[in-house]
Amino acid sequence: MDVFFINDTFTRECNLRPLEHANNFRFILVGVIGAVIAMLAILFNIIVCYIFLNSRKLRRQNYANPVLLATFDIIVSFCYIILQSIQVIGYRFRFESMIMAWIHYVRVANCLQHICVNICNFLLVIASIERLFANCSDGAQKNLLVFMVRRKVFVTSGAVLFSIIFKGTLFLETTILHLPNCELLESYIPVWAEMNSHWDTMRFWSRKIFTVLVPFISLIYCNARIVIQLREKHEETREQSMKKRSLRGALLTTGSIRKHYNEKKGVRVATRTLLLVVGCYLISNLISTIVNFWLFFDPVTLESNYYLYLVISDFSTLLTICGCACRLPIYCVADKRIRKALMRALLRWQHKARPIEVLERNLEKYSIVVVSNSLRSNLTNQPQMFNSQDLVNGRPRARDELALLLQNRRKILVDMTLILGTDRGPIIEEETTAEVTYLTDLHEEHQELLKPRRPSKFREMLANI
Repeated sequence: MDVFFINDTFTRECNLRPLEHANNFRFILVGVIGAVIAMLAILFNIIVCYIFLNSRKLRRQNYANPVLLATFDIIVSFCYIILQSIQVIGYRFRFESMIMAWIHYVRVANCLQHICVNICNFLLVIASIERLFANCSDGAQKNLLVFMVRRKVFVTSGAVLFSIIFKGTLFLETTILHLPNCELLESYIPVWAEMNSHWDTMRFWSRKIFTVLVPFISLIYCNARIVIQLREKHEETREQSMKKRSLRGALLTTGSIRKHYNEKKGVRVATRTLLLVVGCYLISNLISTIVNFWLFFDPVTLESNYYLYLVISDFSTLLTICGCACRLPIYCVADKRIRKALMRALLRWQHKARPIEVLERNLEKYSIVVVSNSLRSNLTNQPQMFNSQDLVNGRPRARDELALLLQNRRKILVDMTLILGTDRGPIIEEETTAEVTYLTDLHEEHQELLKPRRPSKFREMLANI
């Protein structure tokens, strides 16, 4: 959203001309392409939230919380639709009701979008600093990394708090200017409120510095250092492998290199993912940084080339939304575990089976495996249990009975599964008709077992298994 000063003659003379500037090119760029990319960004980030919330291992892989980043990306993409796309569509087709509704919520949506964008920037800066410390060999930097990771909640809360402090006052600093001399749809323009004191000017430019320039420069520095460190470690590992190869031989060196490679694989994957995400952010915010310098050093040229300024701003915001939409593809390309988690989630959504059907279908298989392993272990690993049993034809009777049970385990378990899976109706006891009970065969067998019977060594042995 473009906001001008309230005492600007360029604005008061109706030179903004939003109806004229909402041409077919901007309609296709912002109203169609931008809206589609924003909706894809919302969908992709919802999938990211679902994947990370359902996988504890993935949540532990990255120091910065991807769920928070995806959540704020969803809000940013939604605000893009209701701010930029709705504005261009409303002015392009002269929808008066749409423009009037946009005027009423534009201040709130603009403030919310700036807060969420700033939180995402701070989260990326925090993640870059953590990655920089993780790739360093200095003990002090490792201690700082442990300090930040253990206090992740406070660090993240600090990023949210600073974003609210810097951007939360935008709602109070903006207002809607009514221009009665302009056309009806062009008569309401969002502008900055009057800034008469030096404090207001200092607050305005300090916000630009700490929310735009400082994160931009910090991300460039941290990620450049990370790339340099990775190259140095690669060269160092290569030199060490060459020395070991000359001393120990190629076989041992290959195994040691593979072991070292697997140990550092998680660090490399997380670092590569962060580099791609931050690189996408830097590309998307490069145009915004150039426009901010243009506004500061030469505002007169901007007024004479206002349509060019609008197109550049549209590309800048569209690249920001593209960065939000590229999170999931970057995660899937860079990390194999996230790619597998996504495939599992898609399979779960495509093939949803009822829990009862799953249990009935797998009960036989799982029961056979469990009972077979238990019986096999008792038959093979504990032969001393059968030394004192009765002999039948020179063989222990208990061993023969267990072997018979093991051979017929499939039929027994299938019958048990069918009995447990069938619906049982009410069974009326023969002794009295005053009480109706729902009994299963399992309960009846339990009652039969409670009756006094002649003791059997086979049953005693089964009870001890």
